[in-house]
Amino acid sequence: MPKESEIKIGFTMGDPNGIGPEVLIRALHSLHPFNEWEPLIFGDLEIIKEINKAVGAPFSYKPISKNHDLPIEELNDSFCIPVVDLPVIKNRKWKLGLCSSWGGESAFKFVHNAILWANKKKIDAVVTAPLSKEALFSAGYNFPGHTEIISHYSNGARSVMMLSVDNLRASMVTLHMSLRQALDSLTSELILEVIEITAQQLENVSISSTKIRNALNEGAVQTANNYLGYTFMISGLIVKGKGIGKTLEFPTASLHLKEDYKLIPKNGVYLVQSIISGKEVFGLTNIGTNPTVGGTYKTIETYFLDYSNDLYQKEIQLNFIKRIREEKTFESKDALKNAIKKDELFARNYLKIND
Repeated sequence: MPKESEIKIGFTMGDPNGIGPEVLIRALHSLHPFNEWEPLIFGDLEIIKEINKAVGAPFSYKPISKNHDLPIEELNDSFCIPVVDLPVIKNRKWKLGLCSSWGGESAFKFVHNAILWANKKKIDAVVTAPLSKEALFSAGYNFPGHTEIISHYSNGARSVMMLSVDNLRASMVTLHMSLRQALDSLTSELILEVIEITAQQLENVSISSTKIRNALNEGAVQTANNYLGYTFMISGLIVKGKGIGKTLEFPTASLHLKEDYKLIPKNGVYLVQSIISGKEVFGLTNIGTNPTVGGTYKTIETYFLDYSNDLYQKEIQLNFIKRIREEKTFESKDALKNAIKKDELFARNYLKIND
């Protein structure tokens, strides 16, 4: 069954002599806990530990195999971050603020390996920390920046840098040159090429997003999962509910979403999975207004199978596995209770068959 976090993001450390390592660790600290994704750092483990200590971050780090053909080791401690340790030993000189070929060689090695892992589909995305172009050149790599490195070692196709902020998208026609050089290099053909690449990418993203949104609006979470390539999930804080579940002998946990913009599947009952206190737990999640008991506003209530501990004020992530049925208005609480029993029986049989 799906694990709590299936999205793996590779982070490159950047130039060891620059701001990259500190920016990376501080960013990860601010993003913790990693509820919907898992980080994997490509860098120099010794330096990462030193910077971690200097900034007072709470993390520990564990080196994992550099072989991208091997499975990534699963770590149960969210404060322990896996690292693909890639130190450059030759001419090693770690000194903050120093521009050197060693720094350029190191930064390139981190990025190159992250791209290889992405090409092997062992990670889902690559986030890069800053590198020094001068250091990169001094190490013998004739790449102006990350965009060209990623393009060269992925499919080699013409690449375009796109900046994205909220609803704004901006693509660069020229990169890494002076204003005079940029003006001299601009041609109608070049501008049209960038427009075409940008339009195609935005169309691809739009089509994919529309398919996912439509699937969720229809309650087809398995279809949405296929489009996403991972299990659709929502996360939030367990808050005090109405206590209706207890009166039906099916106590539920009421989830308050952290993000009000998050897509929510169509009203209905779903089989979900979560990790609670390090243990995999399955449950029945009802999304809707609870019309049988006079509900008027939408809630997300989960009855966890074989789990009875108090979850109040705990952060929980729900991974949606399958839609069981639509939300209905039953003629009585007894009829609702019988329906929940049938939902539970269906869920247990489904899990047994798909174990």
